[in-house]
Amino acid sequence: MSENKNTPSIQNAELSAICDSAREAIITRTLEGVVTRWNRGAQRLFGYSADEVLGKSIDIIVPVANSKHEYEIVERTRRGERTEDYETSRLHKDGRMILVSVTFSPIRDEIGHIVGVLTVANDISERKRFEAAERDRLFLASIVSSADDAIVSKDLYGTVTSWNKAAESLFGYTAEEMIG
Repeated sequence: MSENKNTPSIQNAELSAICDSAREAIITRTLEGVVTRWNRGAQRLFGYSADEVLGKSIDIIVPVANSKHEYEIVERTRRGERTEDYETSRLHKDGRMILVSVTFSPIRDEIGHIVGVLTVANDISERKRFEAAERDRLFLASIVSSADDAIVSKDLYGTVTSWNKAAESLFGYTAEEMIG
């Protein structure tokens, strides 16, 4: 007799394959914080192998400064609430901080009791660096455009790349005429 595709062992194997192939860090833990699943995405993101964290406290990656918020989120998860896109930091095995967006979901047993927490985390460090650079660029642009002094920039070949209003007033050429 062949095994039905919907049997628990097939379903578990499929779920394990999905979790292990995901780029996101997928971590499950008990309500007490003991790690019960640690996929390859978690290993890539945090540097720890599954053998190093399974059966241990999730606190290994939670900075002490974030412990209170972590506790509050787990308490909401205990009540059946889901928390999405929570931006926080986590610790890498090498000690550096990683900015992450995390979703927390309750894990229920077969009769509906909440028995654990599913955590899915994505590294947002690069996005945050880009956002900060863009804020800096916009801030600098606003300073240049509102300055009373002529501010002109050029590249290494002498081509004008910016020309503010004060430069227009002083030299008599518009930015459109000078840039490029």
